[in-house]
Amino acid sequence: MKKRVITGIILACVLIPCVYFGGIPFLVLALFLAGMGAYEMMHMFYRSYPTLKTLQYIVPVMCVIIVFLMYLSAEFGFGSDIFIDDGEMTYQAIRTKLLYNFWVLTAVALFIASCFATTLFIKGSGAKDMMACATTICYCGIIMGLAASIEYLQPVSSSTILPSSRFGGRSFAYVFLIVTTTDVFAYLIGRKIGKHKLCPDISPNKSVEGAIAGGLCGAILGTAGAFLFQIVSFDASISVFANIILVLVVFLISVIISIMGQFGDLIASKFKRSYDIKDYSNIFPGHGGVLDRFDSLLMAGAAFYILVQFIQLILIGA
Repeated sequence: MKKRVITGIILACVLIPCVYFGGIPFLVLALFLAGMGAYEMMHMFYRSYPTLKTLQYIVPVMCVIIVFLMYLSAEFGFGSDIFIDDGEMTYQAIRTKLLYNFWVLTAVALFIASCFATTLFIKGSGAKDMMACATTICYCGIIMGLAASIEYLQPVSSSTILPSSRFGGRSFAYVFLIVTTTDVFAYLIGRKIGKHKLCPDISPNKSVEGAIAGGLCGAILGTAGAFLFQIVSFDASISVFANIILVLVVFLISVIISIMGQFGDLIASKFKRSYDIKDYSNIFPGHGGVLDRFDSLLMAGAAFYILVQFIQLILIGA
């Protein structure tokens, strides 16, 4: 327990400043976590599929490149100068958006295709090797890239409902609050009143009661956090009913994030059960590896990023 607490404090001392200041410090941290997480997953596969001996080092590099390209897309593809005064998107803005997204999609397609092609020339390799590479690229490249891109989110326009100042950093704190609260209350309440197993073959200690309670507590505190962190703000120019709708929408989004965080935990546990490992690595003493520590945050963060972009498409009438 002492080792776990010390590691947690060190992690907080690194993570909090990176999230607060954003920019290059956060990018460096995200790239490190992507590379390390991808190595952990590929090494897990390698233990069962020895033919992945070389690819276990190559695929993590691919994941780092994907996360970097997604950072470029989030940071520069959605800049504050992409709209003219009337709110219309310029031709240059559309071109910039499409260009960054094109490079991300191209990199993912090329990397997966190259992994597939490489396995053809490795004696004894098969479809399992291909799927291991594709899974790692999707999980530690695309999903982790989406989660990391939260830090660089910027509303397409400022308003009293969606303030733009440091939106990404505050959004990351909001998602982290939901994930942490969900985990804590699911554990505490599940121990007290949990009777029905949620996924006994994956995580025997998790209960349906704990999952529901954790989800509700995470969503309630997350909704409060959204206004406290000024992810959204009440608008005095609209009716009370409209502001109530706003609260309900934020609560619904918080519920989705909480659920996705729990799915992320179960997915990571499913991999470990399937490949008979306790932890992905021991890089964080007492906590395990990158994928052990940030499994819930990955899925929750990716879900939040997609939801925000979807909402912004609705707001600009796309």
